[in-house]
Amino acid sequence: MDERDGARGARSGRPSLAVLPSALVVSVLLLTACSGGKDRGSSTPPMLDTGAKLPDPCRLVGGEMVDRLVGPSTVVREKGGKENLDCRWESRNDPSPKSKSPSGLLQVGAFTQSKQVKSAEKYNDAKIAYQAAQLKKPCAPVRLPVDEACWQRDELGLHVAVRKGYTTITISYSAARSRALDEHERERTATALATEVLKNLSA
Repeated sequence: MDERDGARGARSGRPSLAVLPSALVVSVLLLTACSGGKDRGSSTPPMLDTGAKLPDPCRLVGGEMVDRLVGPSTVVREKGGKENLDCRWESRNDPSPKSKSPSGLLQVGAFTQSKQVKSAEKYNDAKIAYQAAQLKKPCAPVRLPVDEACWQRDELGLHVAVRKGYTTITISYSAARSRALDEHERERTATALATEVLKNLSA
């Protein structure tokens, strides 16, 4: 598969999955600071380093799974901030209805909480990111050895959110002519993606 850096929008028109949680976290930290703690004269609350490392989202899904879901693809690495990165695999298959191969988009966003407000609940920002990563519909639990994981259907495919400690991963997958998105296969596909991400996150 080809690989290139870029910041152009995904074909589906969706916003970057990793940016939203990060923006929400910044807002929460500002609200915490404004509400004041023990030191009301300080502009920001006391912070601690979490020691958590931001994973490379382009390494969280293996080539075999990418090929099965979107076929031959181009990898686009989004330039994120210190706490978030985003990666997309865009299919290079023929998008016309005459083609029999899947043609679509797989997007993985990574957010890692690098700072912890000393007086706040542990993993607080990562938990906020996990909630922000979910769509409005109910998110069905995925049974994995992580703190939280769930998946949802959307109009174009499926959506997965996974949190392990200070790191939250979001996965969005949509494609035409993909058997992995057949109604009876979607949950299995969501579980397979979450499992793949967890395996590579722990590597």
